[in-house]
Amino acid sequence: MSEEKKAGFDFEKLKKALKGKVTVLYGNYGVGKTIFSLLFSRQFKNSTFIVVDNNYHSEYYKINPEAKFIDVNGVWQLRQAVKGLQRTHDTLVVVDSITTIQSELVGEKGFSPRAYLEYNNTCDWITNQLSKLKPEVTSVIIAHERIKDWESQQAIPRFNPIALRNVDIQLRMVMENGKRKLQFTFARTVKVDNITTDYEVM
Repeated sequence: MSEEKKAGFDFEKLKKALKGKVTVLYGNYGVGKTIFSLLFSRQFKNSTFIVVDNNYHSEYYKINPEAKFIDVNGVWQLRQAVKGLQRTHDTLVVVDSITTIQSELVGEKGFSPRAYLEYNNTCDWITNQLSKLKPEVTSVIIAHERIKDWESQQAIPRFNPIALRNVDIQLRMVMENGKRKLQFTFARTVKVDNITTDYEVM
């Protein structure tokens, strides 16, 4: 039995829902977004991970040995990596994670309007570039979440809201009763009814 089947999640059905789209996958730190994306990448003939997060474990690379990993450091290298992407059939591109860029910018420049403007512009530019690769390329941008409304506990991606104009689907990953669950919080262009939403990372 494959690890995907052991995980109890229908990755084939998920691929049909996300194929040729730009998706933002968000959730709390450590909830399992990276491992999920690596397992999901096995569904594609080609997969490229643009690794912004410098905390990748060596085990991650073993989940899909066929995947291509591009390590980037900072906004300029991230933009260059995205510029170099090819419009190839049955390809998955994962940016992991955009929140790391925000942390780096704020860390370098403090809580300044300039830092946030640069981050917002970067988000918008990346989603725009990835949208130009559709429908051949499926894109997933990983982000952390933030609480929008404390009373209702509504969570949204830690992402420039304007950049979401280029995003087709938002997926929130949460942990419930020891299982990770995907919530389709936004689906502008694709119907995603009846998709299994629970899986376990082995």
